[in-house]
Parts: sequence; structure tokens; C-alpha cells
Amino acid sequence: MKKALPILLLTLLTMLGFTFAHAQISTFPYVEDFENPSSFQTTASCDATVSGATFSGWTQDPNDDGEWRADTAGTGSIGTGPGATATTSGVGVGTDANPGTTGGTYLYTEATSGTSCSNSNISLISGYFDFSATGKYYRVKLSYHMFGAGMGSLHIDVNQGGTWYNDIWSQYGEVDTNWHVAIANLGKFNTDSIQIRIVAVMGSNYLSDCAIDNFIVEEYNPPLYDAVILEAFYEPNEYPIIPISQFDSLSFEARVRNEGINSITQTEVEVTEGSFTTSVVLDTITSFAEKSGTSTGKYFPSSSGTKTFVFEATLAESDTVYNNIDSTSIIVSDTVMARELGGVTGGIGFNGGTGEIGHMFKLINADTITSVTFYIQNPTPGDSVKVHLRNFNITPSSLIQSSQAVVLATGVNWYTVKLNCPTVVAAGEYFVGVEQLVAGS
Repeated sequence: MKKALPILLLTLLTMLGFTFAHAQISTFPYVEDFENPSSFQTTASCDATVSGATFSGWTQDPNDDGEWRADTAGTGSIGTGPGATATTSGVGVGTDANPGTTGGTYLYTEATSGTSCSNSNISLISGYFDFSATGKYYRVKLSYHMFGAGMGSLHIDVNQGGTWYNDIWSQYGEVDTNWHVAIANLGKFNTDSIQIRIVAVMGSNYLSDCAIDNFIVEEYNPPLYDAVILEAFYEPNEYPIIPISQFDSLSFEARVRNEGINSITQTEVEVTEGSFTTSVVLDTITSFAEKSGTSTGKYFPSSSGTKTFVFEATLAESDTVYNNIDSTSIIVSDTVMARELGGVTGGIGFNGGTGEIGHMFKLINADTITSVTFYIQNPTPGDSVKVHLRNFNITPSSLIQSSQAVVLATGVNWYTVKLNCPTVVAAGEYFVGVEQLVAGS
């Protein structure tokens, strides 16, 4: 009997461990406002050697690229995070979403690092939510804050029976300085036990402190029919500005989810721009399922200017939830620009002196410019050039930032030149030029 006791004790502990690891949450609404972290931290999130804060029932994903950090009263970087503005940090003034005070706690991805955190996946995984016994429908709400010109993306995923369903909700890029609420329909899983994973994909630079707070799972009544446009874009989408003389025809793609409890039929996404119209035909989409498709027609512009394409989902049934419209834009320019391979008929330039040549570009959102890439068809070895970033108001105007001089090399056509300092710029029009520094070339 004495020899058997340790074996029985080990078995009992193992069974208890299994039970605790799979504890079920079955009382709703469930609210986690992250107010009692194990620690507060400002360590870079991509530094996986420093464990992040822990919360009862939640796990920092051991298989991702780092850790969520718990914080309060604003993050330390200017231009990103709760409480920050374009010129100030959020320290001392940043609030959480619930209770909405400077003393409240939120989780965030700290992007300031000695090494780049770019594209690091930072994941937080919930416990198990058991919907199987209720016969009801549920949804998840999550408060999020995404301010910063280098912002990445935020995603909500669901684990059902060991299979992860990614992006039941997602948000890409900078939003603004406010807290917002994401709402994701969990109706597809109303007879199951599930986990939820919150994933931040960190952005291109330190201006990507993404914060979350006030996670809620609650009961709700889904509509009978509900077509939701998840994605709407044109292809090819390599250039936001395209010269009319170099324009290729565009096709359109759309992805739609039916968030109603019944199937929807004769589903189409109509695409319009002025007198142009085409459609993406999707037909029947079953309850809580998705479909993607490509337009039957293509677009070719007859004039320059900003072209805004409106996408609207239509169906045979009555859709009473107004979330089925999206839009995207492209600028058709009357200017001739160089493209990657070879010269352009009708291009402009100069010979026999120094000068600066380039083109205007437009930023839809604030961003950080670190370098400029350009192509020289027949470079003269030993000549030197310099890159300039300027404001633009009808014509190129005041200088914002420049690069160091670059010496052209034999047989090298492509050059990527760093600006002297990474430059944060607001949405608007700018001019980038390449200055020839050697006369007579």
C-alpha cells in the first residue's frame, strides 16, 4: 500500500490538472476588463524573454512572437497609444475603456524596441466558453485603440474543436485617437465550446502601440438574413495613383458573410462608379458562412480624377441590418510617371546641368516615410544624386527631409535611399524628387 500511494496521488493530480486546464465558462454575460494584472510592463512586446501579464482564465500564447503588456495612464511614445496625440505621449492622460479612467488598466503591444517588432504576432487566448446547453446565440465585444502612423492590425479568432477560424473580425491600420468597440458574431458556434484568440500584428515602426480592453461575451438575437461585406477591393491594386495613359483595366473582388440564421439567396455585390456598373455574383450563402468572388465586368477610365467605387450587397430576402455597403478609391492621373521596367513614351527630364525631377503622391492616412526607391535607366557611373521629400501645393514647395548623396554604380539601376531621419507625415499631398548633383550628365 505504501508503494501505491504516490502513484494514486500522481494520478489524482494529473486528473485535477486536466480538469482545470479545460474549465468551462457557462454564465453570461462574461466580462473581463483586465483590471487586475499580475504586473505592469513597458518592455517591447516582441521581447519574448520577458513574460507578459497574466489574468485568471487567460493565456499569453506560447507559440507567438511575444507578449501583451498591461499598462495604465497612457503609453510613453509620442504619436501612438491611449492618450497620445501626434505631438505628445499619453503618459498621465491616457485612459482605458472600462472604467474609462487614467487609473484603469488596458493591455497593449509596446512597439518601441532596440530591434524591429515589425510583423510580430502577439496573441492572447481565453478560457473555454460553453454555449452547448443554452440553445441561444452569442457575440463578442472588444474595446480597441489603434492610433499610430505605423499601426499594424488586430484580429479575433475562434477555436472550435481544435480548428482555428481566423478573422471573425479584423481591423487594419490606424483608426484615430479614440476607443472603439469591435463586435463579432459567434452564432456559428452556438452549440459548441470555444476559445477566443485576440491577435495583434505589430506595424512597421514604433508608432504601432495597439491597445485592448473590456472583453465581453453576451447573448444576442441575430437577424434572419444579414449579408455583411467583409472585403471589397480592385485588382490589380499595386498603385493607388495610376496615369490614364498607363492604365490597365480593373476587376473587383468581394467577400461576404451571411450573419443571419437563415440562408440568403441570389446574393450579389454591385459595384458602381458614375455610369459604370458591374457585379460579383455569389448566389446562395448558408447561415454564418462566407463566399468570395470576382466581378463579371472590368473598369477602364475615360478621364482623370478620383474614382470611388461603391460596393453594395443585395439579396432576394429582406436584409434589415445596414452593414452591406463599402467603398474604395483610386486616383487616375493625367501625368506620365515612370514604372518599373523601361522608359515611358512622353516622359520628361533634363540634360547638361543639375536639377530635380520626381512626382507628387498622396497619402490617404498618416504614415512614416523612411526611404525612397527609384529606377535610373542608364546611370552614369560616378555621378551622384540626392533624394528630397517636399510638401506639395499645386507645385513642389518647402523641403521636409533629404537623404545623403548617393554615388551611382555601374550596372545598378534600382536604388533605395534612406532619408536622413524617419519622417512622420500627415495625410495629404507630397512631392518626392531625385536631384542630379553633377552638371553635364
